[in-house]
Amino acid sequence: MKLSHLVTVILFLAGCAAAQTKAQIETGAISAARSVRQKLSDPDSFRVSSVKVLPESLEASEDGKPYRYICFEGRSKNKMGGYSELMAVVTVSATLHPLPNSTWVGTLDTPIAGPVVAHSCAKPGIDMTDAVKAALKADREKD
Repeated sequence: MKLSHLVTVILFLAGCAAAQTKAQIETGAISAARSVRQKLSDPDSFRVSSVKVLPESLEASEDGKPYRYICFEGRSKNKMGGYSELMAVVTVSATLHPLPNSTWVGTLDTPIAGPVVAHSCAKPGIDMTDAVKAALKADREKD
């Protein structure tokens, strides 16, 4: 095989791997958004303005496996019927599945899950806002 053909094959395979990874990240972000929605007093009112998937943490969780955070900003109706701005964080496994008891929701004024998580959400990440907005809208239209 010529070197140019080999390079083409390698680039093609790398592109396939990157596309699969993006699809997995998108699926994980949508699953995490649904987890956040379930915690709200009016789940159908949940609207996201920002969704960010952070890189894998260099530290390991209690079970010794790597994890990452998915951070959400948005709004939803509160118990009094008005809208509140919110911030939510879901801790997911390296395979992007939400971990048990790992969804925190709070207002933008109230720190959630301690300063470490809030600090982590200030870091750059992969923007999944459009994909999550579309999925949540499709969910609302199904109901």
